[in-house]
Parts: sequence; structure tokens; C-alpha cells
Amino acid sequence: MKKLILIVGMSILLLVVAKAQQDPAKVDPAHYKVLLNNEYVRILEVRQKPGYKSPMHSHPHHAVYSLTWRHC
Repeated sequence: MKKLILIVGMSILLLVVAKAQQDPAKVDPAHYKVLLNNEYVRILEVRQKPGYKSPMHSHPHHAVYSLTWRHC
């Protein structure tokens, strides 16, 4: 019985984690825009104000380059 409870608990945990790993362009389309997407590379443009927190999403196998524009 303890084994069954453990298995059910782990299954629920895996479902929650899998659901949290979503495409940022779908989760937050107001701030994420897909610029290029093919079998080799995917480029996202992200525009956020300082302090903004995105909804939960994932970035599997990624490299991040951050560019900041400042208004003079």
C-alpha cells in the first residue's frame, strides 16, 4: 500500500512538472515573439520591463544573449 501511494504521488509530481515546461511564446505571447524557428535553431525576441516576472515556462537546450537598449 505504501508503494502504491508513493507511485501515485510521484506520478502527480511528474505531471505538474511536465505541465510547467511550456513554450514561453505560447505562455506569454505579449512579451515573447518567435523570430526564427527551424530544425537547428529557435530565436525568440523578449521585451520586458524591469521587474516583470514571466509565467512558468522552459528553455530546453538553450543559450541566452541579453541586449539592453537605454533611452538617452
